[in-house]
Amino acid sequence: MNCKAVREQLLQCDDPSRPPAILLRHLGRCLACQAIRQRLLEVESATRAIPVPATAGRDLLMARLQEGELPTPPLAPRPSPWRSSLRERAHQKLALALALAASLALFAIGWGFWPHGTPTVDARKAERITLVERAATPRDRVRAMSAFVRRLEIDVLQPSSQTSAEQIETLSAFYVELVENDLPALVQALPAGERAALLPEVLEQLRRGESDLSRAMVDRPNPEMLQRMVQATRTGSTRLRALAA
Repeated sequence: MNCKAVREQLLQCDDPSRPPAILLRHLGRCLACQAIRQRLLEVESATRAIPVPATAGRDLLMARLQEGELPTPPLAPRPSPWRSSLRERAHQKLALALALAASLALFAIGWGFWPHGTPTVDARKAERITLVERAATPRDRVRAMSAFVRRLEIDVLQPSSQTSAEQIETLSAFYVELVENDLPALVQALPAGERAALLPEVLEQLRRGESDLSRAMVDRPNPEMLQRMVQATRTGSTRLRALAA
């Protein structure tokens, strides 16, 4: 299966965090498609933070009915299948407006998370605040952090032509801090039941990161930085497993 087909199927998945086995085989060896999947997960996580507009329309209608302001006919006319009522058309317009607003919000979020230039630590720290600290629930924060850690791996493993060695080194140090300390702390803050359910997913993410980083060390002239990241994944995994005890 080629990358184009994999990405099309990822977009059609009900839950990109659990793609079919045929996609997992491709994702296990393709960093570019892994990055697309992680960005989909980031968009889904950020979308949960979009506020849903509240409406008091139903309560007002019920109040008017109870006060007798609106007459109730003894026999309601049978609605025509070919012509919707004014109320139905109003609801359709409202639904269309909300759908358009949600689509625009998703586009804005996805566009903001898509890489448009050389990554910097300041930019990534700002994304971390948007993704993790503003997530709706502790569970969402853990998943957002896991996705963000994967983003940093890709920054280091596939730098752009304009990324300096100093930027890569700073990004890798940021990665080590998050994997060894921040990610275990977020998992520890979960209720016991949610922690047990989410730990395998987070540990698998770190295992894949350790594998990709270890393979990349073979081709790098100075592998010490990647070795430090590999050690961070092992330290983070050890701390996470201790939380399951």
